Amino acid sequence: MEKIPMRVKEIIPFYDGTLCHIRLEWVNASDRFNFNTGQFVMLSLTHEEKGAYFAIASAPEENESLDFLIKKTSGIGEKLLNRKVGDIVRLEGPLGKGFPIDQYKGKHLLLIGVGTGIAPLRSVYRSVILRRSDFRYVHLYYGVLTPAHFCHREEIRELRKKDIQVFLTVTTPDADWAGRTGFVQNHFAEAAPDPENSVALLAGMKEMIDQSREELLRIGFKPDQILINY
Repeated sequence: MEKIPMRVKEIIPFYDGTLCHIRLEWVNASDRFNFNTGQFVMLSLTHEEKGAYFAIASAPEENESLDFLIKKTSGIGEKLLNRKVGDIVRLEGPLGKGFPIDQYKGKHLLLIGVGTGIAPLRSVYRSVILRRSDFRYVHLYYGVLTPAHFCHREEIRELRKKDIQVFLTVTTPDADWAGRTGFVQNHFAEAAPDPENSVALLAGMKEMIDQSREELLRIGFKPDQILINY
């Protein structure tokens, strides 16, 4: 697969700067591609360098540019966040099956993610907002370590005005946190989901996905109603 050149358009830090929103714009309009919500790409700095996988965090309908959530760890993530606006990076994709939500029109959607797993779910909810009437209720369950670790905080707060119910939880609350605590999978029953007419989309660490799947099966979901994006 040929690597596509992309130009850094903006970098927005979250938390202490070890996690950032990065927006890439097309260098050549002819390179634009269609993708499913939840799909991912491989990003690198050069043609020769082996890249790393990152989920697309923008909606397919917003393909004038692509958004990502990049963690500043060693390797590609750190190199990407050392780029400046105007610099070029390389992209291969789209990859993975994503979340083909067009197949689930008329269903309830449960979006379940922790940490950087919010990235592919952001692709979903931003697409859903543009065609909200296609779906029944939409619930976002988003868990992080501490309140400071939430990404796109204001945007997510505004989802309630878009008829998307939001359940935020932290595992290590601070003195000012008055919301939910614990793991996301401990809060599914709180909203009394309707398993028969629902689809759950999971993104995040494997342990959370496994435990969430177990809890969803326990409350009546079938295996084919529980989706991951890869």
